[in-house]
Amino acid sequence: MSQKGIIKNSLTKDISALEWASIFRALWGMSGIVTIYNNLACTIVNNNMVELADGMYNLTGYPLIVENGTILDLAVDSGTAGQNRNDMVVAEFVRDGGGTGIDTLQFKIVKGTPTSGTPTDPTLTQEDINAAGVTRQEGIWRVKIVGTTITAVERVASYIGGYPISAYWLDGVAHVPVLKASSIMEIGKNLDFHTGELAVDYDMRITANGMNMKVAFNDEGLYRAVLDESNTIIDGGYVSITPSAANTPTSVLITFEKNFQGNSPWLGATADSVVAGTEVTGVAIHPESATQARVWVTRTNTTPTVVRWTAMWQNPAIFM
Repeated sequence: MSQKGIIKNSLTKDISALEWASIFRALWGMSGIVTIYNNLACTIVNNNMVELADGMYNLTGYPLIVENGTILDLAVDSGTAGQNRNDMVVAEFVRDGGGTGIDTLQFKIVKGTPTSGTPTDPTLTQEDINAAGVTRQEGIWRVKIVGTTITAVERVASYIGGYPISAYWLDGVAHVPVLKASSIMEIGKNLDFHTGELAVDYDMRITANGMNMKVAFNDEGLYRAVLDESNTIIDGGYVSITPSAANTPTSVLITFEKNFQGNSPWLGATADSVVAGTEVTGVAIHPESATQARVWVTRTNTTPTVVRWTAMWQNPAIFM
């Protein structure tokens, strides 16, 4: 058959799940948390359970939801004293019967591997289910377990949706088709009109999901969007660390003042010292969560040492 009507009355089933998936994949353009309801927010219930708020995830065109006004509890296996582990909240699709049976599409926990050191995320099965693949798992939230305690959940999936458009990137600029300015305004985002900035008919600033972009329309109904400088979130400070013993790495936990919107920021740290390399032999910083980091110092004695640190995050784009 060379052509096929998709939306029409019929006595037979005219469209398969695979065909619906191709439509949603074209509309959304990528996998991610669809910005609806409470965006599948993940919270810790106790050390053996996390819960997802209502929302939707698009898994390469296959939508999966926690129904509006409900929550979904997900059981987490107990941790082990002295061991660290990363589990992953995933969306999982499993095709049954070569496309003729009953498929499975669900949220679940994929358990990581315990270690006494720094844990890594579990390996996910990521076959191409829009071709011949059978199973695909995509991570949404990382569950961090230290000993027997769930210490944090961190979002690893992108937000998608919010505008009925898709973006493609060229030379660092997002180019997207658009309907009308009024169509965007009806979505209820915060718009601040200004003119002349990009030398086209008109442009505006858009703020949505904590991300700021400058967008401009032309006569062909296309607009270009570039990141606004206010997209960059920067925090910084200093902390004094007294080594517990000579040549022994000693750490202090710091808490960010800025809101990095659930993302682990890029980090840097340096010792405020004139004896770096001789007495101060090591400085490090490592993210504990989206709100905290651990700063380390090692030196040949127990002299208190000031370490200055910087944390930064730049939202990649309003369409992510």
